[in-house]
Amino acid sequence: MPSLLDSPEFALPESWPLEPLTTRTFMTMLLPLFVAYYLTAVLVISPGTYAVRLSLLPLWLWLAFRACTRLEANMGNPEWDGNNLALLTVVCLIIMRITGWTFQRQPFVRTGTRERAVVLDACDLCCNFRGIGWDWTSGAPPPPQPHLDKRAFALHALLGYTINALLFEFAILLRDNIFPPSSLPLPYPLSRVLQALIYPVSTYAHLQGYYHIYSLVGVFLLRQSPASWPPLFNRPWFSTSLSQFWGRRWHQGFRDMFGRVSGQRVLGTFLASGVFHDLGIWGMSRRTGICCNLTGYFALMALGIGAEYAMRKYTGKRVGGLCGRVWMACWVVGWAVASMGEECMRDFYRSMTVNWLVRPVYLISHLLLGAEY
Repeated sequence: MPSLLDSPEFALPESWPLEPLTTRTFMTMLLPLFVAYYLTAVLVISPGTYAVRLSLLPLWLWLAFRACTRLEANMGNPEWDGNNLALLTVVCLIIMRITGWTFQRQPFVRTGTRERAVVLDACDLCCNFRGIGWDWTSGAPPPPQPHLDKRAFALHALLGYTINALLFEFAILLRDNIFPPSSLPLPYPLSRVLQALIYPVSTYAHLQGYYHIYSLVGVFLLRQSPASWPPLFNRPWFSTSLSQFWGRRWHQGFRDMFGRVSGQRVLGTFLASGVFHDLGIWGMSRRTGICCNLTGYFALMALGIGAEYAMRKYTGKRVGGLCGRVWMACWVVGWAVASMGEECMRDFYRSMTVNWLVRPVYLISHLLLGAEY
């Protein structure tokens, strides 16, 4: 059944050269962008560097364009096209942060530290997406976390990783059995809803799983405080409005980045998010084109939040309660079903396969037992 937006576009011509990601291409195409990222972080925490950052931005944009349109990370195996999604996601993340930092007038300042160490501060800024320990913030404050010593934190992180990794495995199992021809015997409307739900469930699960891994590295190898790793999500299933879901309970890791490149406007922020997601998906389909629908989907999320604001302005009442939960779920899931057809979803969900670190069942069965899964 066709979707509202399911015509593939933006395909690279067959004559366009794509080079495999090797040591040479990493050193010549990807490493310069990482250097640019770190250099911009150094500049944005240093006074009097605004003009320098502006002058360097065209070069950084060219490096990002080259990496997005020339590198191939699937090692010649279409089943690993998810690596291309990861590649373009990283490149887009870097260039969006570089662009936002370029137009920052005042230098960023770390809080709670007595000494200024530019080298280490720039490293922290490159890895810090929520402004924890800085004079900027990603928006909503992080969810509260009980005080934990390192032992309790490790147990909490290991348990969280296990639960979310198994949830991610379940999402993959559902993916493999919900699309034709091997789809479960379910009514078509229910099948489409479940297909749409795979995306938020798998996103939540794999981001949480990776976050727990990174938190253990930060606390036990980099000797950070457990307080530096507050929860990534704030129980999004308890949301009673779109504003609460996207503004407080869904992860806020990229909110600052999207806001800086869009002028801090609600619609602009959601459009930036849509472009970011679509460019990642395009990485998997550069030869065949992409069903560019997530930009439109995120624009509709902004429209829904605008409707909530209008209701509050003209009636004096906030969206909330049971009706708010139903409204939020219908808007989030309903537009996903309407804007992305089955074939687009099936193609997009191929990217889930490469997240091996949050697939313990796969790792055990494949690496230890030699089984195909």
